[in-house]
Amino acid sequence: MIKNLLITKKQIKLAELLMNNFVHKDVILATLDIKEAVFSKYLTQLKKVGFNIIKKDRKYRIKSYSNQINLSHFENCFLAYVLGLSKTMLSKEKFQALFKIYGKLSELNSKENFQETLKYLKKYLKKQLNNKFQKKIKILEKYIEEERILEITTLNKKILELTPKSFEFEKDKINAIFLDNMNKKFISIPIDNIARIFPLNDFHLFDSTQETIFEIYGRLKDTYLLKNDEILIDSFKDKIVVSNYGQDKNLLFKRLLKYDTLAKIIFPKSDAEKFSNLIKKSLDNLDKFDNNIIKEEK
Repeated sequence: MIKNLLITKKQIKLAELLMNNFVHKDVILATLDIKEAVFSKYLTQLKKVGFNIIKKDRKYRIKSYSNQINLSHFENCFLAYVLGLSKTMLSKEKFQALFKIYGKLSELNSKENFQETLKYLKKYLKKQLNNKFQKKIKILEKYIEEERILEITTLNKKILELTPKSFEFEKDKINAIFLDNMNKKFISIPIDNIARIFPLNDFHLFDSTQETIFEIYGRLKDTYLLKNDEILIDSFKDKIVVSNYGQDKNLLFKRLLKYDTLAKIIFPKSDAEKFSNLIKKSLDNLDKFDNNIIKEEK
C-alpha cells in the first residue's frame, strides 16, 4: 500500500501537466523527455494513488482525484477499539497527540468512515471505564498467545471448555472468539457475558481480590513505566491511576514504598490500610534512626 503511494518527481510533473486541460501524448513525451513505455508506467502509478485519468484520441487529462481509504465495518470497529485502548494506556497528552494524528489521517478516509469510528470509540470508552472488562481482555490476550485451553463460565452459569483464538468487534460490543474443542467449531461470546476465566492445568484465575489500584503523583506520573501486569486506568493533570493484577502483594508494596509520598494505594481498602501502616512503620524507624544519630553526636 505504502509502496504504491510513492511517486517520482516526473510523475508529479505529469499530474500537474494533465490537471486542467487535455494534453497530446506527443507533447507529454517531449515535455518530460520520456518514452512511451515509461509514460504507460507513469499513468498506471498515478491511477494507483487515486488519479482518475481520461483519454480522448491521443490526449489525456485528469478528470478527478480521490485518495480516500474505504474502511470495512470491521476495520472501523477495530480502529475505534485500538484508539480506546490507547486512551487507557497513554497519558492524556499522549492520547490527544495520537488522536490529532488520526485526525490528519482521516483526511484520507471517507467522512462516513470517520463518523462511524468516532461513534464506536465512544461506546468502547464507556466499556473501558469498567476495569474488569479491561482485565478480561488482557487475560484472554495472554491465553491466546499461549494457546491455553480455558474453562469459561458465562453469566447464565454455563460452563464451557474452550480455546481462545481472537476478538471480533461489533457496533455495541466486543466478542471473544473461541474454538469449541469438543464440537470442533468456533463460537463467539460477548466479553460482558464472561463471568469467570479459568485456565486448565493452571491456577491463575480472574479474581478481583488479586487486584490493587494505586495512584502515582508528581513528576513520577510522567516517567512511570507500566509493568507487565499493570494497565493505566485514568490520567489527570497531577496524577495517574494504575491497576496491578496478580503481582505478589508484598513485592508490590515494597516497590511502591520506594516512591515515598508519590504513591498511594486506593483499592481495595485492606491493601490501602496495610500500605498506610507500612509507611507509618517506615517513618517511625526513620525517626528512631535519626534520634540515635543525635544521641551519638552528643
